Amino acid sequence: MGWLGHEFLVTRALVHVCGFLAVISGFYFTVYVITDATYRKEFFTEVVGQVRQSLAVRNVYLVLIGRRPAEA
Repeated sequence: MGWLGHEFLVTRALVHVCGFLAVISGFYFTVYVITDATYRKEFFTEVVGQVRQSLAVRNVYLVLIGRRPAEA
């Protein structure tokens, strides 16, 4: 595999380690967000609001094109 003019060997072990680190990082982030009230208040609440707004806009769009939105 080439990147920026250098060749890299991507082995199965490297992919496994990268996957493992991604899972552990995601788990750590999830636990941290759930347990830290300050972080949840400053970051997570805003993100949830944005996701809710995006889903509401999607539902309106689906109604306008004649499809039923999925039940929540």
